[in-house]
Amino acid sequence: IMLASQHVLDAEKSSFMLYDPKDGLLHFHVLEGASENIIKDRPLELGSGIAGWVAKHRIAQLVDDCYTDKRFNPNFDKISNFRTRNMVCAPIIKNDMLLGVISVLNKRGDSKFLVEDVQLLETLAGQCAVAIENARLLDSKIENEAIKKELEMAFKIQQKLLPSELPVFRSLSVSAKLIPAQEVGGDYYSVHRLSENRCLLMVADVSGKGIPAALLVSTIDATLHTIIKLKGDDLDPKFIAETINSVLCDVTTSEKFATAWIGILDMNSGILKSINAGHNEPILFKSSNSSIIRLRKGGIFLGVVPFDYEVEILEFSKNDIIVFFSDGVVEAMDMRLNLYSDKKLVELVQQNSHLSSGELVDMIVKDVLHHEENTQQSDDITICIAKGL
Repeated sequence: IMLASQHVLDAEKSSFMLYDPKDGLLHFHVLEGASENIIKDRPLELGSGIAGWVAKHRIAQLVDDCYTDKRFNPNFDKISNFRTRNMVCAPIIKNDMLLGVISVLNKRGDSKFLVEDVQLLETLAGQCAVAIENARLLDSKIENEAIKKELEMAFKIQQKLLPSELPVFRSLSVSAKLIPAQEVGGDYYSVHRLSENRCLLMVADVSGKGIPAALLVSTIDATLHTIIKLKGDDLDPKFIAETINSVLCDVTTSEKFATAWIGILDMNSGILKSINAGHNEPILFKSSNSSIIRLRKGGIFLGVVPFDYEVEILEFSKNDIIVFFSDGVVEAMDMRLNLYSDKKLVELVQQNSHLSSGELVDMIVKDVLHHEENTQQSDDITICIAKGL
């Protein structure tokens, strides 16, 4: 288009300046002639020079004698060792948005530009606008495809952080399910076999969504695995909570934190040690009297400030059930913005306590998704259940 405008208008030079809304300046993008390339790194403010005036007012201009025009800036001529006699300049506009300015300089043979030249340049500026828009759409498509592939890879990596197979115990059945709302998210759970009769249970929910939340999930998982490697069976939830909290305090920002519940179950002694770090209160169903205990004790969110967490000690017997979950379960909303609710989850556990851990997980997930029917899932859904055998 640049070459065509220069040829059709029988001119010596042409230039195209691209408008950058980020800095509000016009930048030389194409200059016909090697000597002018030295001015490429000199942006122009809107309203400065004839091209800047055209960009600001969005009105094409024909100038017969540039050096007698008060708007003309001769500095570019001095830098490039070129003398601009006359010019035609037109704004490049698409959908009422300024994209840039196209200029044609010096009619050959000492002639003057005509009104028809202005009309022709405005037509060519319209073609420029379409070309720029198409190029930007293509760039955007390529960028979105790259981001999509990165998110797919991030999703695969995050899925590998979750247990591929849950450990099997003689006197405990454990089942879990995580349904992400986006490609990557902030929910996390872990079930570790510490010994033949000791099991680590954990669920965490990082504030926010997307890549930042996923990075903190990776940090939590890496820290937990390091703790287990170093301490082995000699673990208690207080040490785990305070170590993860310390690491997150060091690596995260003030607005990012994680809630978590950590439990260590000793099936020989029938003792559950629990810490709730600002998380949704897990449900402990006692089969002996069908009562519900909420696991509340512990402390504040992980990653805020150093904290001395409190351990809650409870009895765990045959057919007792621990349900630990993320807020995506109880805060799932229907079309009328009604929450699934904590109460409904407790009732479902009490009414179906005879089911296996896997059956109960599937029933809860199905019920939550049915509640959300015809609405977009707004948060990750994580549900984990451990049942004494």
